[in-house]
Amino acid sequence: MVWSAVFSPDGNFVASGCDDRMVRVWDMQRLVHESSNNEASNDDINYNYSHKLQGHTTFVTSVVFSKDGRYIAAGGRDGRVLYWDLVLQEPGSGAIQSMKVLAQKKQFGSDILSLVFNSDASSLIACSSNQIWIWDTATGQEATAKCSVPLHTLQLNPAYPEYVVTGVGPILIKDIQEFDLVNTTPTAWCPYSFTNFEDHIVRGIIWHTPGSVTWQGKEVFYLPKLYRGGVAQVRDHSVIVGCESGRLLFFRFKEDASFDNWP
Repeated sequence: MVWSAVFSPDGNFVASGCDDRMVRVWDMQRLVHESSNNEASNDDINYNYSHKLQGHTTFVTSVVFSKDGRYIAAGGRDGRVLYWDLVLQEPGSGAIQSMKVLAQKKQFGSDILSLVFNSDASSLIACSSNQIWIWDTATGQEATAKCSVPLHTLQLNPAYPEYVVTGVGPILIKDIQEFDLVNTTPTAWCPYSFTNFEDHIVRGIIWHTPGSVTWQGKEVFYLPKLYRGGVAQVRDHSVIVGCESGRLLFFRFKEDASFDNWP
């Protein structure tokens, strides 16, 4: 089973993370060329990967390329975060000569859910459901903090490099480096978040589901129980809530919306 699949920034490669503990890097240009020469049957195409990266002890749950495509990092259900320099990695080899182990977090709930490099790959940020880490990729030096809200995704906004943007709002990177517990930090460009999280079991999986939506840290409306039970995400001035019923709620707020005088 493939748990993660991502394009390199230039679109020329795809990396996949699977439950066989492997990260494979695929050369898309070569695959497209071979498929165009074997139109009769996909069975005739040589699907050999460019790199096969080993080191995880269980499922690989998240994979990410650096901006220049040179580096790749992967997180797993074993709590490990591994990092490779593809320039130093012999193509087609299963060896691990360029691998660095940035983390080995084997405690319960330490599954690595998301990873993101900064612009020059000098640091790597990762999260589990309740914790966030940042490493210096050259030295392996680590800073870590618990998070007051559940995390699922990470990304960077080039316009605001001092933040890492989670699915429930931005977090200041310096807070991760300085404090044991961090919160989302409402901003003018991403003022929304969630609060009143509850544990909700759906098909045997525990989801930390929000009870209300906030603006600049202030609760502005509660979600009826019918509309809880799934994933929730914010981006800029938009909010989405996935519900156990299968409904997807989408809210788009005006950029100058203010709830200062909200009851």
